[in-house]
Amino acid sequence: YTLSLHDALPISALKSYRVTGASYVNMHKDKNGSHSFAVVPGGTTGSISSVGAYYTLIDYNGTSGYVYNSYLEVY
Repeated sequence: YTLSLHDALPISALKSYRVTGASYVNMHKDKNGSHSFAVVPGGTTGSISSVGAYYTLIDYNGTSGYVYNSYLEVY
C-alpha cells in the first residue's frame, strides 16, 4: 500500500496492518530492504510504528522491523 497526499486518513491515524498478497513477507532491520531477519506469515495483523515511502515499521511478536508497503494493508 502506498500513501498519497490524497488519502483520507493522515499517517498518524494508521495504527494497524495486515499482511496481504503473499503467503509470507520478509522483515528487515532497516528501511532500505537489506538484512532480512524474520518472516511474517500472510494474514498476520499487528501494530504500526511508522509508515515510509516504501517500507513500514511494524511490530511482530514483540520484534520491530520493516516490511515493504506493497504487502501490507494499513488501517
